[in-house]
Amino acid sequence: EAVILENEALAYSPDVVVVGYVLNDAEDPSSAERRRAAEWAEEEAAKAHPPLWRSSAFLSLMAGRLRATRENRKRIQNHRSLYAPGVPGFAAATQAFGRMAAICRDRGSPMVVLIFPLFANPLDASYPFRDVHQQVAGAARGAGAGVVDALPFFEGLDWRLLVVEGAQDEHPNELAHRIAAQALTSALEQTFGPSHPPSSPLK
Repeated sequence: EAVILENEALAYSPDVVVVGYVLNDAEDPSSAERRRAAEWAEEEAAKAHPPLWRSSAFLSLMAGRLRATRENRKRIQNHRSLYAPGVPGFAAATQAFGRMAAICRDRGSPMVVLIFPLFANPLDASYPFRDVHQQVAGAARGAGAGVVDALPFFEGLDWRLLVVEGAQDEHPNELAHRIAAQALTSALEQTFGPSHPPSSPLK
């Protein structure tokens, strides 16, 4: 995003620069590729040598549910580990916030970081990443950027209605983007007013 801002986005003379941030953005790209390759190899091995109990629909159903529970816990642990002290991915993201915010200050365009929740989790009191949202928000504010945390706008909604294709593709769908856009617009209007161009970042 920092490279795109430097080489493309500034050509549009933006009034506001909005950086969309999802919690897995702190994952190192090479680590992500290794993880995906390992998961793919595991799935292919299971297809090639299916266990005998797979012939039972009941046992297959139970195994699938147990695997989903285990994988969800593993996924939560993996995403939380991205924000442990000294992990390079989030350090790089924090540096990028600073780099982009400095560019925006030089150009007189406020920068806003819009934080998306991870949708494959209940969007209620049990949501497991509230403290991570605060950590990301603190890093963005420390760089001089404004912050809009979209999580409160999704509170109480069924995450399965907000993604592209259930567990197969957990990226936000059109409805989720519409809600996030409303959150962003509301924050911008509260700070700058509906008819005044931005001149300073959100707090």
